[in-house]
Amino acid sequence: MAARLTGYVSASNTPTVTVISDSLPQQFEYLVVAGGGGGSKMTSTAQAGGGGAGGLRTNVVGATSGGGAVANTAQGLHSGTIVSGTTYTITVGSGGAGATTSGNRGSNGNSSEITGSGFTTITTAGGGAGGGQNETANSGGSGGGGYGSGSGGVSSAGGAGTTNEGYAGGTGNTSSHPYNSASGGGAGGTGSANNGAGQASSITGSSVTYAIGGGGNLATTIAYGTAGAANTGNGGGGSTSSTNNGAAGGSGIVVLRHPTNYRQATTLTVGTVATSNGYYIYTFNASGTIGWS
Repeated sequence: MAARLTGYVSASNTPTVTVISDSLPQQFEYLVVAGGGGGSKMTSTAQAGGGGAGGLRTNVVGATSGGGAVANTAQGLHSGTIVSGTTYTITVGSGGAGATTSGNRGSNGNSSEITGSGFTTITTAGGGAGGGQNETANSGGSGGGGYGSGSGGVSSAGGAGTTNEGYAGGTGNTSSHPYNSASGGGAGGTGSANNGAGQASSITGSSVTYAIGGGGNLATTIAYGTAGAANTGNGGGGSTSSTNNGAAGGSGIVVLRHPTNYRQATTLTVGTVATSNGYYIYTFNASGTIGWS
């Protein structure tokens, strides 16, 4: 393994030497969050369900993936060695649109992934659309929330989440006034009257919470009718009236990091690179590529 030495003499005349490898990284830590689902549009007799959060997967040691899964530290970004001169593709999923027709559900979010030659593709599913009176909630990375209606107690279950990515959406109240709708599921918890909880990650060096479920009409963490913020994977809230559309889900994000004593990527499109706590950190807020030469 080729290496270079850097060093200095401290004030106490003690030599300090750092070994910096010129080798390609052999192992990455990653965070992959898909786009959140869109909220449904309410009717005059039914409240609108919130969209589910985008699926979340990570292999950071000590962290938690969506759905309560322990980070899969045995699975790296790749199953072999990164190949010099190969371009690896990062896809960041967009959020799903909110419903525009009263009683209809929104649209699912889009998946995020890391693909390339020589390693296993890492994919997370887009969040499920929130349910409306005419269309039930969809499954997704986290499931969409069910609508609330007094129409004979019709079932209004939330959509299912994806194993190791997120939780199910909540079930709307259809048996008694005020017929409350449910929030979408999040990476950290099932949807209920309040938003499905998100999942915190410190892969960038600071703790950020991603993938919160979109709000039903009683949500307090992120209010009913609120769109998912960009690059969070949050679900979109259900509409606040029959004249307003459901809110869109937030786009996803992909973050990679490896120790700085390995070679920094030489090709990076769209993504940005920073250093923190001994890591090169590559953040993709939109789809791009990365490679080493």
